[in-house]
Amino acid sequence: MNSEIYLIDVYSNKKNSIIHKCSFISKIIFTFVFLFMIIFSKNYLEIIASIFVLFSLIYLSKLPFLRILKWSLYGIIFGLMFAVSQLFYSYSLAIFTILKVFSCVLLMIWFTTTTGFIDVFSLVPSKTIRNMLILTYRFFFIIIDNFSRRLKLSKVRGINHSRLIIRLKSISNIIAHELIHVLEKAERVYKIMVLRGFDGKISTRKKIKFTKNDLVIFLYLIGVILIWIIL
Repeated sequence: MNSEIYLIDVYSNKKNSIIHKCSFISKIIFTFVFLFMIIFSKNYLEIIASIFVLFSLIYLSKLPFLRILKWSLYGIIFGLMFAVSQLFYSYSLAIFTILKVFSCVLLMIWFTTTTGFIDVFSLVPSKTIRNMLILTYRFFFIIIDNFSRRLKLSKVRGINHSRLIIRLKSISNIIAHELIHVLEKAERVYKIMVLRGFDGKISTRKKIKFTKNDLVIFLYLIGVILIWIIL
């Protein structure tokens, strides 16, 4: 594959670390509590401590540190847009905002690369919405990969050397063609699933079971709460 986005699915389902073995419920609770603390942090010590906690979680999760760090830097680009507006008030405030954004993005990347989205979707009460999310999620990686491949082919043919209007027209044609291709593929896949006995129901409900591995998450949760209170 040309795009790295498929690695999120690979890491969340194929890695075998102690964090991956934890219940997805405990990771969801930890993520929401930690995200709340990061958003409402008021000093640098809290943010720096949060970043070190996230680094240790990435290490325990056996995730490629440099790649995760690279992905998190993409999120900082959006944070810079808001931080620039704060430069008129305070340089310190702008840097603090960037660190907050970096921490939040890093936390969400950690969560998505250690928790299978099928598990998360199983919490959706509506079967129709749950099935739609699961099927859309699987097709999402196919769409990204195909679009990336077509874009690379267009670059080889010299799209970057064309005028802006021609480039925009070419990209819009690629998007339109890809959408048509995806719709046709989705229809074929659905017919194949029906022939194999698909009745519109996807069984995803899992029995929520906490194990001794979840102690790691809960210890981290207690730790970040204590850090937040002390600092």
